[in-house]
Amino acid sequence: MKKFLYVRSANSDVEYISDMNLQPFFEKNKNFLEFPGLFFTDSEKYQSEYKVYYNNTVENKGIFFENNECIINYPIEELNESSIVYMGYVMIEKQRAEKHSLTSHSACVDYNGLGAIIFGKEGSGKTTTAIKLCEIKDFSLVSNDLSIIDYSDPKNIKVIEGTKYIFLRKESIKRNLPQLLNMFGEDKVDSWLNKVKILPEQINIKSKKSTQLKRAFIVHIDNTQREIRINNGDTMVNKLYLNENFHRYIRNACTTFMNKNFEMSGFVPSFDTNKYYTERMHLIKSILKDLKLEYVSGNIQDVSNYIQQEMEKETIKANKINFNLKTNHSINNEKII
Repeated sequence: MKKFLYVRSANSDVEYISDMNLQPFFEKNKNFLEFPGLFFTDSEKYQSEYKVYYNNTVENKGIFFENNECIINYPIEELNESSIVYMGYVMIEKQRAEKHSLTSHSACVDYNGLGAIIFGKEGSGKTTTAIKLCEIKDFSLVSNDLSIIDYSDPKNIKVIEGTKYIFLRKESIKRNLPQLLNMFGEDKVDSWLNKVKILPEQINIKSKKSTQLKRAFIVHIDNTQREIRINNGDTMVNKLYLNENFHRYIRNACTTFMNKNFEMSGFVPSFDTNKYYTERMHLIKSILKDLKLEYVSGNIQDVSNYIQQEMEKETIKANKINFNLKTNHSINNEKII
């Protein structure tokens, strides 16, 4: 008998109709799955246009995509639950693009209702920077690793959800946040491969669902660097980096279908279109201009201090705008009276 499971992640959803019961997998891993804002239920009162079908069969073996459906034909003894589950994310990302949003590899923090998105390549210090900022009063974690950016209003770009778990690497923590070393056990291979996943509350960090973005930073944490370096982010290299970052999920550059032996076992197509590409280019322009993207490198204390100062400026600016709006509203009301 087929098992039904409805899954929603932020602003998108998918149905699984499967010969394998996927609900225990979601229950067990719900805090650490790459499905920001995860909600799931086996109640069939929830429905989605996007569907993943899993059939336990050796006939017509493979994975097939058509319109808003993914069909997996594969023997159950050769498959992990995660192989089926993450094909659902492929359908979710297709849907996100239709809703003018995307999954970004980034971190995001909120400061008094205003957001700062933090980019950087793997190992650059995105997580370290986010944690350090969230140790400061009035900062909260919106996302770490995956951020869902909503650009349906180009003048009001938001992170509407994000993964909240924190992936700590011992070698990085040793250099930047040694107070968290008690989270790790002994190294089985070396400290670079010694990694743990934790939740924000385990290290007394507040979290928040969403935020309106006001600033953007690309960070590189280097504690041997004596002075902080701040550069305008509008460069060819950074534009290429953002382009790569923003298309990796819709093009499935970071996702593929694997069997239990981690062998790539089926072609997963790109769902990119010229329309989605054009919208992403507008988003990149907005990040460069409206969010004033900057490249910031230096030791963790200097970098976090700088971002804090910039967010304090944004708060002052926002308060002035709100004050002027209230004043004008009061004056207009007096004229009417």
